[in-house]
Amino acid sequence: MAGIIRSFLVFAIIGAMIGCMSEPKTYAYSIIVAGGPSGWPVWVEEVTLNGDRRVPAGAISYGYDQTPPTGGRVVMGPSSAPEYVEARWFSHRTGKFHETLLSMPEGFEKSLSTWFDRYSTPAYRHYFIVGFSGKGEALAWWRASCTDCVNAQDSGFAVPIVASSPAQTAEGDTSGYDVQTQYYIDKGAMPPVRLDSAVD
Repeated sequence: MAGIIRSFLVFAIIGAMIGCMSEPKTYAYSIIVAGGPSGWPVWVEEVTLNGDRRVPAGAISYGYDQTPPTGGRVVMGPSSAPEYVEARWFSHRTGKFHETLLSMPEGFEKSLSTWFDRYSTPAYRHYFIVGFSGKGEALAWWRASCTDCVNAQDSGFAVPIVASSPAQTAEGDTSGYDVQTQYYIDKGAMPPVRLDSAVD
């Protein structure tokens, strides 16, 4: 009887170990959503990470053209490595909707694991930056920044993951954006909307 119990316990431990090994590794990072660039305000309707993590966004008129890009920050709990981002947004300047499926390059998770080893939390904070341009482009960056670096300490890094990717023009009812578009025009944040706008 003792042998049967011992065998059962061994199989249970092995099963638990296999189960733990098959779970994806998670990382502690926040998401930053950038828009713009200046003069190209957007309304980001939806952003989804890896098909199941919805990221709030909304009106964004800055940050896309900065190095690294900047914007509104969304704090997330530990999450798996970004594999792809799906997004849909409206460009007030062109009056068009855009959609993208932005895939991370091959080997990205290996790079991510190396960055978290070298720039470990909580000393460093990590940010996955995604940007959606009024010109119909998307990008992705990664940034790690030190929370309390002094003197010669390494303050972190910022690197592009996807420097620029053209989005697809999409169908949609633009009338819900008329008031906000006029507001940007009246404020001088953009010229009068040109539906056949050439990117300048």
